[in-house]
Amino acid sequence: MASRLDIHARRSRQKGAFMIATNAGNASILSDKQVVAAYKNDQQKVERGFRFLKDPLFMAFTLVLKSPKRIMVLMAVMTLCPMGYAALEHRIRQGLAEHRQTFPDQKGHPAECPTARFIHKCCG
Repeated sequence: MASRLDIHARRSRQKGAFMIATNAGNASILSDKQVVAAYKNDQQKVERGFRFLKDPLFMAFTLVLKSPKRIMVLMAVMTLCPMGYAALEHRIRQGLAEHRQTFPDQKGHPAECPTARFIHKCCG
């Protein structure tokens, strides 16, 4: 009879595997560990971009769309908005880096990578 620790370890190993498809076909370009590290780094950025869906100010629960066409348009807008948000953050951070400036964070400390939301909150 297997102990609970053995069962937990086996389940952890089963859940710990995932597949990543990449266009880096040559193994000399990136190692497996580098591909996984790049994926994890980029994935956090993508998930942070869609964090607004959980924001209570977004009020997505109040939307009622009956037409498939309207649902498709809403999905297009909700896909383009994070892209615009990321472009805005990139431009702000690039401008700060070019001029060797910072933006004060919530505690007043200099921040080289402020979020667009925080800048809007301060300036808006």
